[in-house]
Amino acid sequence: MTALIIVPPYASRIVDYYNLPMGLLYVASAVRKTHDVKILNLNEIPRENYERVIRYHATDATVMMTGGLSVHYNILKEIVDIVDRNTDIPIVLGGGIVSSQPELISTLFNADIFVTGEADEFEMIEDDFGIRSIDTVSTNKLDIAMPAYDLFNMESYLGLQRPSDSHYRAIVDNPREAAIIASRGCPYNCTFCFHPTGNKYRQRSLNSVFTEIEYLVEHYNINILAIYDECFATSKPRLTEFCERIRKYNLHWSCQLRVDSVDLDTMKMLKDSGCYIISFGIESASDRILKNYNKHITVAQINKALEWSKQVGIVVQGNIILGAEEETVETIKESLEWWKKHREYHFSIGPVIPYPGTEMYKNAVAAGKINPVKFLEDGCPAVNCCNVSFEMPSDITQELVPIFDVGYEDLLDFYGRVKLSFKTKCPYCGYEQTRSNYAMDMVGSGIKWCSNCHMRYFIKAN
Repeated sequence: MTALIIVPPYASRIVDYYNLPMGLLYVASAVRKTHDVKILNLNEIPRENYERVIRYHATDATVMMTGGLSVHYNILKEIVDIVDRNTDIPIVLGGGIVSSQPELISTLFNADIFVTGEADEFEMIEDDFGIRSIDTVSTNKLDIAMPAYDLFNMESYLGLQRPSDSHYRAIVDNPREAAIIASRGCPYNCTFCFHPTGNKYRQRSLNSVFTEIEYLVEHYNINILAIYDECFATSKPRLTEFCERIRKYNLHWSCQLRVDSVDLDTMKMLKDSGCYIISFGIESASDRILKNYNKHITVAQINKALEWSKQVGIVVQGNIILGAEEETVETIKESLEWWKKHREYHFSIGPVIPYPGTEMYKNAVAAGKINPVKFLEDGCPAVNCCNVSFEMPSDITQELVPIFDVGYEDLLDFYGRVKLSFKTKCPYCGYEQTRSNYAMDMVGSGIKWCSNCHMRYFIKAN
């Protein structure tokens, strides 16, 4: 029996940046125990060829499996419809899109099995169609299998990477970034956040984590490690051990942390071990709205964490989201004024998106602000969940720094793309640096990275 696992396209072009599809790679690892597994990655296929390529690969498959989040609704529906009209094989759909609202999704897709929860223990049972709920995978079972990297075209994925892809890859000119998941679930219940792997927090053993890191370093020569955990560290001793053990690999690595889980000593330890960027859950600069979001943090804690980050030289990523249910003109003003005072961090700012499965989403549906089907069809747009109207300020622009010198390198890369080199001057510390291997269309738009003070900034052509 052969399972065809189809990875949906996450980028608009086949040469563009996307995150490693860890969930489907874990599914492949689980399913290969009982089936031959073939992965079809649509990120490598031009869109006009989807039907022909999917039909070809589905010819000798006995089951097709795919999945994703609610924002992937339209493309997942297209994939399922192509398989449905061209084959008679069972179709399995999973991921956050199903777990968040299984009853609705089961009426919108021509699939046979809808998997909620984590699919590590999914078994293909003949004629057992409908909604299949999988219990939370226990901690000890998280250590058993790695994602099926060997079934994915990792070398192509790594070869496509450029520093202009995103600020996570801008740390080096020739990024080779892979990802791991060291824990699953999140013990917090923010009103705007849906946890695809549940609220029960489980951590892999560090021995298991480092076996996987060793594999990625040895087989793929990675130089950047992205830790995809929703909440990477809840234990200081575990974080300390991780930092001690990862040093020898000389990797740049990133993670997501809460602002109330760090102090200056922790930030120094993270920096010394190779951590170069932390994603903090900021969300608002109003204590009232942070409480409304059920964040269990304060603006004072946010400010402290940011000060420590800057002091040790770790870049921070975060968002300000406006439109909470208790938002007022005053709280919106608080967040905007705070954001303007901290422009050096380049936090994004915009209206909140109440994703399916969240408390905000359920309230917005009940209030008539969201039509569930149209919301999916529209790609899960931002929604103003409060009772006041507001417009995003017109002066939301990042600091622009001119390019001093731009030149083409002698050779195109493997994919025939021009590699651009240029010089800039950091607006914060004044350091002049030369960067290379940038995509031409990203030089005047993407965030650039100072290799001296580690602050980010935009550039423009002279």
